[in-house]
Amino acid sequence: MLYVPATHRWWRIRDSANTVYWDTSPDGKAWQPQAELTPIPMAIDMLDVYLESGGWSAQASPGSSSFDNLNLPPP
Repeated sequence: MLYVPATHRWWRIRDSANTVYWDTSPDGKAWQPQAELTPIPMAIDMLDVYLESGGWSAQASPGSSSFDNLNLPPP
């Protein structure tokens, strides 16, 4: 799946009925499922999420990344 900034602005990971879902949304309200895993191979409350960004090679103008509104609903 290619990253599309307009439609992948919001990300969420959720679980329901022994399945983990990875969803994206353009506005944080209308969600589109992107992947799922069932059964969950471990207790979901044991997971820690680490967010990182970077590139695999040196770039003259690499840009920047920011993470905001973690665990907060959209305005």
